[in-house]
Amino acid sequence: MAKIELRTWRTRVVQSCAYEIGGIVLIAPIIAATTEHSLNEGALFVILLSLAFLVWSYVHNLVFDLAERSAGKGPASARSHRWRIFHAICLEVTSIVATLPIIMWLGGFSFWQAVTVDLALSAIYAGYAYLFHLGFDQLFPQEG
Repeated sequence: MAKIELRTWRTRVVQSCAYEIGGIVLIAPIIAATTEHSLNEGALFVILLSLAFLVWSYVHNLVFDLAERSAGKGPASARSHRWRIFHAICLEVTSIVATLPIIMWLGGFSFWQAVTVDLALSAIYAGYAYLFHLGFDQLFPQEG
C-alpha cells in the first residue's frame, strides 16, 4: 500500500486561518444580537475563541489525518460524507477543553451558561466545519 502524503504545514496554516476568519464573520454578529455585548465585544469574544480553536484545530486535523493514514484511509480530500460528519463533530466536541474557560471569563457566564453557549456555538460550527472542509478539499485536493 502506498504511503499517503499529508498536507504541508503551510497548507494547514492556510486552512486553519481561513476557517477561523469565516467563523468570526459568521458568529460575531450572532453573539452581539443574542447577548448584552456590543458587536466589537462580540468580535473580540469570537477572536479569542478563534485563537484558542486555531491551535486546537491544527492539532486535531493533524492527529485525525495521522489516524486516518494509519487505518489505511485517506487522503483527506477523498473522505466520505459520513467520515466528514464524524470529523466535524469530533472537532467540535473536543474543542470544549480549549474554549470553555474563555467563554466563562470573557463572556461573564457561569459554568452552566458557558456550557450552553459552547454547545450552541458547537452546533453552528459543526455545520460550518462540514461545509468549509468540503469546500477546502475541493479547492485544494491532496494527491495520493
